[in-house]
Amino acid sequence: YEQKKNQWRAIEAVNGYSIREIFVLDASTLLLGSEAGLLRYEEARDRISHVASDANTCGAQQALSNSIQAIKRDHNGQIWIGTPYGAVVFSDNNRCDWYQQDFNQTGALSRSDILALFPDRDGVLWLGTFAGGVNKWNTRAGSWQHHLVASDTQSSPVLSVLRDRQQTLWLGTSDKGLLRQRKGEMGV
Repeated sequence: YEQKKNQWRAIEAVNGYSIREIFVLDASTLLLGSEAGLLRYEEARDRISHVASDANTCGAQQALSNSIQAIKRDHNGQIWIGTPYGAVVFSDNNRCDWYQQDFNQTGALSRSDILALFPDRDGVLWLGTFAGGVNKWNTRAGSWQHHLVASDTQSSPVLSVLRDRQQTLWLGTSDKGLLRQRKGEMGV
């Protein structure tokens, strides 16, 4: 922001991109979720690069080259990326994993279109999906647990997820408004 001119300063390297999510990677680097995929912005060099072109993207170039819906860091320091093609996670040791919907695999994501991510303080990662409800990452089992967000077979799109200090899980949906589940209700 330039106070003398009373206007925001455009970052030329990112001009023209539609930015949905901003994530601070370190003191001089941002990860940006955009319609064009996952971008890395280096402020010191005023440089933008596409993460999908990096060598270690665990085969998830398609996911990382498309619309990025959410970016969060979990309690282990892993960075989770929500995309229309699943969830991509990067670990500190430069490891990359890609989770997708797979009807033939027990414990896979209920849907690949990830709209929201929320790592809670207990170390649980929650993913909101387009039509597969909310998914809960079970760290010990290395699998997902599914919770539909409707009484019928078609679940509401979950646009945002929050778990508060009383352990109540809040879901913002596109067609059912704000929903909540208190701890212990429906396996949450």
